[in-house]
Amino acid sequence: MRQSNGINFTSGMLVTSFFFGLIMLILCLGTMFIFRPAGEVTAPLAVFTVIPAPTATVIIPTEVPPTPTLSPEEQASGKIEIGVMVEITGTEGAGLRLRAEPGVNAAAIVLGKDSEQFLVKDGPSHKDGFNWWKLESQKDASRAGWAAADYLAVVPE
Repeated sequence: MRQSNGINFTSGMLVTSFFFGLIMLILCLGTMFIFRPAGEVTAPLAVFTVIPAPTATVIIPTEVPPTPTLSPEEQASGKIEIGVMVEITGTEGAGLRLRAEPGVNAAAIVLGKDSEQFLVKDGPSHKDGFNWWKLESQKDASRAGWAAADYLAVVPE
């Protein structure tokens, strides 16, 4: 037996006290789980927000930028004719739509860039206030279509 401050302790009493404390702890925790309010969420829920990745957007202008129409003298001068190389000019970087047939309402099939060169294959055809020429790229034959003469310049040889 050991004596401390006037109280006698035995090893059996220490073991009994330890187990009594352990049982009390288990009962307290068990009571907390048994008598908790219904519908209570014990763990926080994760919330995810999906943000779609940006996509590349190509903007093709819907209207041809306005430039002065060639005078009848300039149109009749023979500057643009079949077999001549021309380049796109005057679109202010917007490019020129080459169409399936002459006319501003015809389907656009290719967008030519400023300074891009084409061979004149057919024309002229006058429609919607423009003279139209059929053009074809010498680098890629699939880049072909009708273009308004107002945005073409003859490439000097």
